[in-house]
Amino acid sequence: MNGTVIVGLDGSSAAAEALRWARDLARATGRTLRVVHTWHSDLTPLYAPVGDLGLDEERAARVDAQEWVAAAVVDDGTVSWQLQVVQGSPGPTLVRAAAEEDDCVLVVGTHEHQGLGRVLHGSVSHYVLSHARCPVVAVPPPAPELVTVHADPSVQRFGVPDVPRF
Repeated sequence: MNGTVIVGLDGSSAAAEALRWARDLARATGRTLRVVHTWHSDLTPLYAPVGDLGLDEERAARVDAQEWVAAAVVDDGTVSWQLQVVQGSPGPTLVRAAAEEDDCVLVVGTHEHQGLGRVLHGSVSHYVLSHARCPVVAVPPPAPELVTVHADPSVQRFGVPDVPRF
């Protein structure tokens, strides 16, 4: 089968989970994996040209993305993939990337933004689900690990004095 699986990557655990899911889909269907990471500049060119500083930011974004890919998946050669680092907003960039392909599936990780966090940061997955014209898979974040805490019998309990109540 031909086609592309496009996945957004931002360094979060949700994006790493989406990347693994997208890699598995690409492997199972024989598609190419296209990993897209976006960055934006915090520099405002008011009085001086900052072209070189922008290049430094782009290089840093590329290095970060390469490290995230390496940490999330092992490149065993079974999937053909490419990394694309683009300046811009994640949602519109992913939708444009999907529009460039004839046959693609777009994969995004979902974060647990709630209330004001969703208003301030927006939701890339919601934007993509609302605007993409191709199949979209929203991968939930990994389930938190359950931790079992056992009381240490060698530690004495902290005694609270009996205080009279009025």
